[in-house]
Order: sequence, then structure tokens, then C-alpha cells
Amino acid sequence: MKDAYYRKGGPVFFYDGGEAGLNDRAAAQMLGGDILFAPLELARKHHGIVIIWEHRFFGESMPFETNGKDGIAVDGFEAYGYLNNEQALEDVVSFAQNFQPAGHGNDELSSDSTPWIAMGGSYAGVRAAMMRLRNPEVFFASWSSSAPVQTEAENSEYYNNIVQSMPANCSADVHAAITHADEILLRGNDEEIALLKQVLFLTNNATFGGSQDMITIPGERKADDITYFDAASILATAFHTFPAFQMVGYRSLDKFCNYLETWNPKNATQFTLTSPISVLADNSFDASPTFDGLRSKYGSETAFYAFIGATIRSSRPLPDSPSRQIGSKADRASWTWMLCNEFAQFPVSEYPSPASIISRFNNISAVLDNFCQRQFSYLPPQPKVKQILKYGGWNMKPSNVMFTNGEIDPWRALSIQSSKDINPHALDRTTTQTVPLCNVAPSEDEVFGIVYEGAVHVSDLRRRREDRKGNVDKGLELFEKALDAWLPCFRPRET
Repeated sequence: MKDAYYRKGGPVFFYDGGEAGLNDRAAAQMLGGDILFAPLELARKHHGIVIIWEHRFFGESMPFETNGKDGIAVDGFEAYGYLNNEQALEDVVSFAQNFQPAGHGNDELSSDSTPWIAMGGSYAGVRAAMMRLRNPEVFFASWSSSAPVQTEAENSEYYNNIVQSMPANCSADVHAAITHADEILLRGNDEEIALLKQVLFLTNNATFGGSQDMITIPGERKADDITYFDAASILATAFHTFPAFQMVGYRSLDKFCNYLETWNPKNATQFTLTSPISVLADNSFDASPTFDGLRSKYGSETAFYAFIGATIRSSRPLPDSPSRQIGSKADRASWTWMLCNEFAQFPVSEYPSPASIISRFNNISAVLDNFCQRQFSYLPPQPKVKQILKYGGWNMKPSNVMFTNGEIDPWRALSIQSSKDINPHALDRTTTQTVPLCNVAPSEDEVFGIVYEGAVHVSDLRRRREDRKGNVDKGLELFEKALDAWLPCFRPRET
């Protein structure tokens, strides 16, 4: 909490940390003023208080003991019985209704007396919108950033923004490489399948920490143990297991596509079962890219080995690069439970689309079996998405809420600002920057907010102060305009 800017009557800006634990370092960074943090800037202008919230069952808010191997509660199913959307939302409601921090004995800071404003990005952005819809008497307004509010088990549309952002030769060669691997798994002989599994085994070991989704091989992993789902997960390394694209956009694939399209078949060495990883990774990468890609000139097998080489080379971390593993094992187990129990939204293959860049074996059945049931065998067979969709999904129409999204964020496909060019099922609601009247819901075909051109996932809630002005500043400007219009209509509730 930071109250340095507070004056009596100022609002409470409630920033939701979402699906990860918080620590003192992160809190100090956000609240210390070294970065431009949207809630802090709003508190400065409106003389309010900033609260950063840690979600139940994450970080220090874990209510039970977990095992050290995979972070799962030692008590099994019963331990996760209260980890669901409604309980997590009710936590916040109870907190807001009873908030009275030390040092503010004469200030009325509960949601009955003070406007509470929810803010968050991604999952926390979904929650920010739900808080206003579910409890408008508690949360007066919200800023919902990059929120995939439309919940469905199969989210093949996730990849549409990625494919549309890639050069045509690169996406064509990726499709050819994935199709080549799938055909071997489906129709190859024993020798061909063994060779493919060895390639994938070495690729998994060579890439940035290995595939997080390759979870089905117990103990010492061997190439022979690779399942179809493992194969699909490894093949998706550049797109699926890396969150980079949704955070920084096409730049995250720039190296990958450059390696893929300049892979030189003339100095490639034939791969065998006894070949070292260098045979896959080492190449001069000095061929001239072609308009139609490698497959059109050399065939699918060449495109496949170029794809593998590009995956390995572009995934190698620099010596001082942080690990891509985000959060503790216990946090990841809690998030897995939430996805598999209610939220779903699993990015799966677009097969049989001719633009598919993900193996057909990364399908919803495989995800539920290998990602969900193998970790939590007591989960329901299908996620209970109706528990989330009851808030409206694409149709939600909360008052006093600003929605923001990045144009090329893959998660925009499930956002309220989705469009039919990236998701044919989207409602194509028009985004307007005209501030709605206080407490008046928008029309069915409009959304108040911004879609930032060329922007990515949650690009508008914080930035380094030395960075040039961008989406954070645009979002702040519009939300401040909205609060200037809305805050005067707040009325304390009689208790």
C-alpha cells in the first residue's frame, strides 16, 4: 500500500496482481516511483491510495503446504476446493468493505464511503471488469487491460494474430515443417519416427530450459518416451511455450524467422540417430531468403530441419538472461488448477487450417489429458466455463469501465475488443473514446476504451520513466478523463 499522496476523500486504486505471487522487490518497484506505474500516477492526481493485491493461493497467500517436486498441495484435491473465481472475487469484496489501515483512524476508506477503482491486466484485467459487474456497489470503476473475457476451452484463434504478423515465407515454412513432422508421426515407419523423436528430444534439451509443456515423461527422459503431445509441445516452442510474442510482438519472432529463411541447405549435415545437437544447430545461415520460402525450393524436409535449427538458435539465452520460468512451482500449480477447472482458454492447433503453425496433436483432448488430468486427476472432464461466461464474455456491458487492448496481442482474440479478422466468432464491437455517462452501461455494439495500434499484451499499465511516451500515457489520459467525469457522481452508501 502507498498513501503518500492521500488526502481525505481521495479514491482507492486497487491494483490486482493476478496469477502470480508478489514480493517486496516487485512492490517496491511499482510503488517506489522509479517506473511510471499507472495506479500510482492516478493516485498522485486524485490524491488517493494505491493497494497492490496478492491473489489467494499465490505467493505468500498460499494456505497450505506444497510438495517440492511440482508445487502441488500435499493434501490433494481438498486443498484446492476454495480456489475458484467466485471465492477469489469475494476476497476482494470483503477486503474493500472492511478496509481500515493503520494510521487512518479518522478516514473512512471502505468501499461504502470511498470510491474504489479496480485495475489489472490479462487475468487481472478480466477480474477488474468482473468486479464492477458483480459488485457495482463496491467497485465504482475499473480499468481492464488486455482481458480475455470470452472463455472457451479451445482457443485456436490465439495464433491468428501471430500468423498475420509473420512474413508470408516464414509462416509458410513453419506450416510445412509442422505438417512434415505430423505426417511422420501419423504414417512414418519405425526408423522415421525414431529419427524424428531424437530430433525433438535434442531440441527440447537445447532450447531455453526445455518445453514447459513436456510433462508426460517421468524421471530420466529418453527420446523413445516422447508422446505425440510432447512432440507437439516441443514443435510449438517458438510460439506456444514462449510468452515473448504477447509481450513484445513480432520482434520476438524476428530472429527466428531470419534464421529460418537464411538456413543454408548446402552446408547442412545429414542427421542420424547418433548425431550431436550441433548437427541441428550449426549452420551458416547465409542463404538468400526467397519470396515463397524454403519449402517451395527444397521441399518440406528441408523446411523442417531449418525450422528446428531456427528454433534452437533463436531460443538460446544470453549469459545474463533471466529464466523464462515465471513464478514458483506452487504458483504455476495454482494457475493450472484455475485454467483446468474454470477458465480454460487453451491455445490449441488450428488444424486443418492451411495456415496452421501448431501440430494437430496439440488439440483440446490432448491438452485436457496431458496438461490437466495428469496433474490433477480429480478435475472435472471439462472446465466449468459457464462459471466465467455468466458475466457476459464478449457481451459484457459494465458501466464505468475502460477496456484497453494491444492490436497484435494474441489474447485480443478473446477480448471484448476482438474483431472478425482474428476471430470469426467475435462481435466486432466498435471501440469509442467518448466517455460514457456515469453509471450508464454502453450499447451492445460499443466498447469504451482503446485498441493500441501495433501494441502487445498489457502494454499500458507501466513503463520505464526514461522511455518515450506511449500506451501507458495514452491510457492514463483517457482514464483520467473518464474519472473526471465519473467521480463527481459517487455517493457514499448509508450504513
